Amino acid sequence: MNRFSLILILVIGVHGLYAATYERFEENGKIGLRDEEGHVVLPPDFDGLGWSDGQFSISGNITGYRQNGRWGLINLQHQFLTPAEFESITSADGDRIIVSKLINPYTVKYGCLDLEGKMAIPLVYDDVDIHGLRAIVMTKNGSRYEYGLIDLNDRSVIPVRYQQIWPVGSLRYAVRNFDNKIALSSEEGKWITDFFIDHISDFQFDYAIVTDGWKHGIINREGELIVKPSYRAIRILPDNKAEVQQIPVWTLMDEKLNKVVSLEADELNYSGTGWNIMRISGRSGTCNDHLKMVLPLEYEQIGGLTNGKFTSKKGGRWGLERTDGSPVLPFSFDSLCVEGNYIRTRLVSSGISKWQLYDTIGIQKGRAYDFIGPYNGSFFPARSGEFWGGLDRYGEEKIACVYDSLLQIRGNHVVVMFKEHYGIINTQDEWVIKPQKQPIHLVNPEKFVFIEGATLFLHDVKDNVIYFTDNPVMIYSDYILERMPNGEEKHTDFDGRTIETTQSIFAGAEEVFHESEGMIGIRKDRKYGFVDLKGRLLIANRYDSIGEFHEGLAPVFLVGKWGYLNKHDEIVIQPTYDKVTSFKNHLAVVKRAGLAGLVDANGREVLELRYDSIRRLPDNHFIICSGNLKGLADADGRIMIEPRFDSMVPLPERRVVVSMANKYGLLTYGGLNVLPTHFAGLEYISGPNCFLVKEEPEISTIRLK
Repeated sequence: MNRFSLILILVIGVHGLYAATYERFEENGKIGLRDEEGHVVLPPDFDGLGWSDGQFSISGNITGYRQNGRWGLINLQHQFLTPAEFESITSADGDRIIVSKLINPYTVKYGCLDLEGKMAIPLVYDDVDIHGLRAIVMTKNGSRYEYGLIDLNDRSVIPVRYQQIWPVGSLRYAVRNFDNKIALSSEEGKWITDFFIDHISDFQFDYAIVTDGWKHGIINREGELIVKPSYRAIRILPDNKAEVQQIPVWTLMDEKLNKVVSLEADELNYSGTGWNIMRISGRSGTCNDHLKMVLPLEYEQIGGLTNGKFTSKKGGRWGLERTDGSPVLPFSFDSLCVEGNYIRTRLVSSGISKWQLYDTIGIQKGRAYDFIGPYNGSFFPARSGEFWGGLDRYGEEKIACVYDSLLQIRGNHVVVMFKEHYGIINTQDEWVIKPQKQPIHLVNPEKFVFIEGATLFLHDVKDNVIYFTDNPVMIYSDYILERMPNGEEKHTDFDGRTIETTQSIFAGAEEVFHESEGMIGIRKDRKYGFVDLKGRLLIANRYDSIGEFHEGLAPVFLVGKWGYLNKHDEIVIQPTYDKVTSFKNHLAVVKRAGLAGLVDANGREVLELRYDSIRRLPDNHFIICSGNLKGLADADGRIMIEPRFDSMVPLPERRVVVSMANKYGLLTYGGLNVLPTHFAGLEYISGPNCFLVKEEPEISTIRLK
């Protein structure tokens, strides 16, 4: 750039800072321009003034105008610098105006005008984007878009043969080739680096972050690799400094906590089944049980493994592959569901979703539908337009798509809605019960019920009446429970035979509890008591609420507090608690004034009421919580680990994973350290009986030379 050009740019810039203010106005549907004092600068003779992108500005005493659907260039002295012959015209905030023109009925080309309306860059490009004294240009070569760099007089700086070019800072450009690698170039087209970079950031404090694979490094403006790509993350700081962090390290340990092997990854979903998914910098791959890479880090997402095949996502689309990476279905779908030996795919085009059925060999089955549901044991439910049907394993309509809804399937029979009526068809799409107004419910594959008026009817699929009743009923898996007017309960099987008729022991009861230890709690006259299995009253209805009997004791609520009684209606533990649980392994959790503890069957508080909550574990140990901190008590209520951890996960062999301030470790039930609490993650894998620990390096600061 010569000295005159620099002075010209500065003059234009200063002129722009102190330029007069103009506004557009409209008269009789036409647009004109006037200055800030209201004087007409350009008369209202135009369909539009400004730029075709909708913006308005004055660039070097000129602007755009539109007439008869085309654009041209005009100055503020009302001199037409070009005719209105362009499809678009936009200001680049410099001494060039980007224009496009229809070359033939199917082709639009781009170029640039100078501020006098002369063609500085010819109309030969498919796109032009100006950055300072350079323009990134693009041409379409067949189906491929190729980019280059030129100066503002159309002199080539970088040939038009690259996949992408963009500025990354003052006088520096990133150039991506068709092998998807990036090199750094100067504004003069001098190659500063080779094509080895996968990604490059904008320059900041004269440095840019580059990546090689997932590893980050730092390059300076001269292309020197100041920091080799070896870090997980980098942040450039002032004063020639940078914050860096290494990749997290995952270590596999055996049941004796011996280190087996390690792997670098952001995430690792380890199952110990040979199919383990790892993720680094937003890319997924797989490794084996020895943490050796199997599939490279080239997937956006990887799904679960089914029959030796897995779903995966690339380029925003889903496909299906084998464990060796060989394709079954291409990456062409918006979603993909593998179910046994069949695959349901969904593809959205122009806002319309279409579903297709495939087998796991990749062979298409039948035609596309608006929806295909999971296989229900007999067919795939499918919807075509507004109507439902069913597809067989070959994608053919086993049940024609003519029904309003498919409501229920039992065996070979399907309840359908057809023209707002209810009927039953078989899986050969033949009517078994013709449509009727009353809703139908199959109670088993051969019997169904419906209600007409107040009467329940039980029919077989040959439409024979088996049983009917006007009494209140409940339908169970193999019988109908009927409440008789005299309080009796009648059990009728689906063949219409009476199984049992008994005088209800709960006649008049307002609420009935589950049986426990031969005792059934009931509520009558708004009070609670207990009866035995024969309905004999054993404990009078005198309590405000009750729980179930366990280990011979049941919670009872009296005068606003909870206590416990035995089966002889004797209060064993006085009602002094706000909340209680049932006894198990001779202890119960109780709570008073917001604090929890443990009591035994004699009412002795074996663990003082001073905890916010207590949770019983399957092995009858207890997680005890004080505030947000957790500890451990044994099955007899003795404190083993005081509450001092943020989380606590019990493991086999009387060990527990604990965390504190997002750091994890392993303790014995006695509180002894097995692994120190300094890991970023610690997980027990039950299948192979091993541990997976994650170490996340701290962020450090380095000096850049």
